[in-house]
Amino acid sequence: MTQDTTVPKLVTVIITTSPTPSAPSTELVSAVLESFEEHCRALTFCSVIVVFDTFDQIVPTARLKKGQVTPQQAADFDEYKKNVKELLLTKYRHVGADFTLRRATAEYGSPNPQNTVDYTISQTSDKRVAFIESSRRLGFGLAVRSALRVTQTPFVWVQQHDWALVADFPVAPLVQIMKAYDKHPETPIKYICLAAIRMLSHAISEQHPALRELSTSRTKDYEDPTHPGVKIPLTPIYFWHDKPHLASTAHYLERVFPSRLAMLRGDFIEDKIGQRARAQMKEGLFKDNSIDTMRLLTPLIIASNAILAASQLMGTPSYEYLYTVNATLGERWPIGDYGQGTRVVIPITGGTFKGPKLSGTVTNLGADWGLTDTKGVFFPDTRYNLRTHDGVDIYIQTSGPTQPDGRTLLRGVFQAAHPDYEWLNYVLAVGVLQRPPVESKGKYVVIDMWAGEADGDMARMDINSLWMDMA
Repeated sequence: MTQDTTVPKLVTVIITTSPTPSAPSTELVSAVLESFEEHCRALTFCSVIVVFDTFDQIVPTARLKKGQVTPQQAADFDEYKKNVKELLLTKYRHVGADFTLRRATAEYGSPNPQNTVDYTISQTSDKRVAFIESSRRLGFGLAVRSALRVTQTPFVWVQQHDWALVADFPVAPLVQIMKAYDKHPETPIKYICLAAIRMLSHAISEQHPALRELSTSRTKDYEDPTHPGVKIPLTPIYFWHDKPHLASTAHYLERVFPSRLAMLRGDFIEDKIGQRARAQMKEGLFKDNSIDTMRLLTPLIIASNAILAASQLMGTPSYEYLYTVNATLGERWPIGDYGQGTRVVIPITGGTFKGPKLSGTVTNLGADWGLTDTKGVFFPDTRYNLRTHDGVDIYIQTSGPTQPDGRTLLRGVFQAAHPDYEWLNYVLAVGVLQRPPVESKGKYVVIDMWAGEADGDMARMDINSLWMDMA
């Protein structure tokens, strides 16, 4: 397939990264780059700016979202930056390239000399690859702004290090649509978000009639003017998400970062601008097109690492894929008939689990105290332990009925003490255990687990907005 050369001329990729439990491994950034190769190859030909945001404090127990890391994580961060640089330069075939180095300052808040963060910009001579390294923690908002100030293309793809694509993304026609509608009097398209799966019902929500009227009037197929017949369905959105998005560079700087007061150090854009914009639009202030955001509404587009299958309908319960677990089982131990049914204990002896946000092993500590009721329906009742790739133990309990087709529907409850995983304590988790294959001989099971997805940060999950994002 011929590579579309227009996208690299129009789009710069901005990747933000910071201390992570997997450092010094580059597995998160590697997964993002590999997902570009598989699902949006045009992005691999774009210039890339990687922002390394640092930490604020070294503490006994890490709180990464607060900029607090352990001594080991602090020691690993320099090695992590080195590894990411090598990864990018290898991917972009710039190993041994000449770099220019310059210094800059990120200002924020009131005009006080203390309200600044110094950072360096190292860039290849052809400006294909750039690395920004801050002397103090910037936060996502200032990290993006620092990269935007280096950007020389009219559009940017903003990518956090832990959100990989899992389905094809039509960036080329979308960029042309954004160009065509940039100055449109009624529907200027400045921002396209890979929103969460739970927002599929967003455009038909019964709340806020004025917003629904706007959604109805502007939700349609938008045609790529350079390729007649190529159409992408879009619908208005009423929130600026930090999730991967395509946006106008000028619009970003003018609307999101109009002054140093717009974003403080440590701020997330969706927590600041997103919340403010949504509140204003609920009050009817959307009519001035002050936000100009559009969201993809297509089964080909993904968000939150969940594939939006073509069979999904508006109003489908909104959950985010957590992981798939392959658990090995020991010998069954019948307990007997309780009058309500027959109970049997099945030891859970090990296994692995893997997903976008957590992965690791199943420890040899747990069992299924399953009950087959008087109607012959099996109800598993499991308690076992997961150990993440970074050594954190997570307790999980599941239960639910087996279906006539052999699948088992599970309700899951997690308990996690470590700050990096405490968000699991608050999710609504469901699982699907597929009918074990004959060759398993009852020695292992495979379960897909899903979780109620959060607004940008699962630790801040709003149960009331689980199925739509307008309330």
